[in-house]
Amino acid sequence: YCEIGLIANDIQLEHIIPRGGPAGRPEHALNYANLMAACRGGSAKEFGSDGLDDATRFGDSSCGQSKGDSNTQDFIDPRTLPKLPALLQVLPDGIIAADGAACAIHAIPVERVQKTIGILRLNVERLRLARQNRWNELKEQWDSYREDPEVMRAAAQRELLPDDAGNLVGFFTTVRSYFGPLAERILAEPPQAWI
Repeated sequence: YCEIGLIANDIQLEHIIPRGGPAGRPEHALNYANLMAACRGGSAKEFGSDGLDDATRFGDSSCGQSKGDSNTQDFIDPRTLPKLPALLQVLPDGIIAADGAACAIHAIPVERVQKTIGILRLNVERLRLARQNRWNELKEQWDSYREDPEVMRAAAQRELLPDDAGNLVGFFTTVRSYFGPLAERILAEPPQAWI
């Protein structure tokens, strides 16, 4: 949900439709279409004990840890998100928010997107700071080339499209927001391997 890169000590299997609790659907417990790999939402305390401390990974809960067993109509299932344009945008300060124009195009209420962000607690400080840092890295690396469309296009392709192993960069929506309309044009091009 938060788009942090997944690593061995900070990964779990997330049930999008919960398998337990009052809103749970036990029949979805082993349905592979209901499962996704996710971070542990700030809960993996043992990660810090192995010498690999990373403040972006642990602290205030987020993602599946925050969602828990809730299954409200306000929550937008990530499997149903439209590809283009993105419903979310990241601001330079790292805040993630609904993109009103994109929500209008897809006829999805902005309030519902904002509630999903709230349910997942995607704006906890550790995640906001990580997105802000990623934005600042991109700014430092690419802002001086803003007037050179060829360099910016190559940069956006390098930052947005899957690497040789087929992986997308962490905090993908931050990168997408930084490159703005250029990112949307690149992501719309066939074969859309980023999907």
